[in-house]
Amino acid sequence: MLARCVVVAALLAGAAGCVRAPSRIDTAALVRAQGGVVEARRVLELRTVKDPKDLQARLALAALEEQDGRPAAAMAHLEVVRTTGGPFGARWHPEDRARLGRLLAARGMARVARGAGTAAADLARAVELGAAVDATAIARGTRVKAEALLRHADARERARGQRLIAGLAGGRGAEPAWRGALVGATPAARAEYGAWLWSVGARRAAWTELSAWHAATAAPRDPALQARYTVAHLWWTPPEGKPLPAEELAGPERCAAPGARDCAPAKVVRVE
Repeated sequence: MLARCVVVAALLAGAAGCVRAPSRIDTAALVRAQGGVVEARRVLELRTVKDPKDLQARLALAALEEQDGRPAAAMAHLEVVRTTGGPFGARWHPEDRARLGRLLAARGMARVARGAGTAAADLARAVELGAAVDATAIARGTRVKAEALLRHADARERARGQRLIAGLAGGRGAEPAWRGALVGATPAARAEYGAWLWSVGARRAAWTELSAWHAATAAPRDPALQARYTVAHLWWTPPEGKPLPAEELAGPERCAAPGARDCAPAKVVRVE
């Protein structure tokens, strides 16, 4: 029985090696035969219209699209090949896998540059596919994703963002304020983290941290942190809400609150 299983496994492995990837289309020859990239692409696209599972044509299209500076189209074809794979996985060649990894890495870096939260997923997939992605780039992608989550209206999404930041807190290039995202952080560390959150537009998350600091810290409080708290309090408290006592107002923004003291221009505006 054991011998039979071994034989079957060997046959299956051999079959996998035979059918794993279709033979390659010589795209250079096709371009020459069709008189250019446009017609060559048209021939291949027609094949995929007739048979969406024509993986040979899709792999050739992916190579052609990358060469022609159309990375999104190349990735679209490679994703079809990946998802159409059978029990032995994607039916492509190592260079096709490397192509998708390379394109995902490039897209991930572009998304990092523009602050898109989807950058981290692209970079993670690129690494899985064997692409060389710098650890600093991965950390940047994770930070971008975390910031997007921290700005979310849903508390569960904000919690996910905080866990990501906590995971980066001890790494190279980490912001000192990120230590406030760690479990068991001191009230002062949470306030510093809240100030950082405010700076990246995560105002609800910032208010949570600054409020926790304020509630856990007796007066007299750190003036700089109290100024941050004042800004957040003014933002989140509606006109009919309870105002901060005048003695708790700090920072130049305090002058937007009723009852603020020492709001003469000379005392509020610093002239360099």
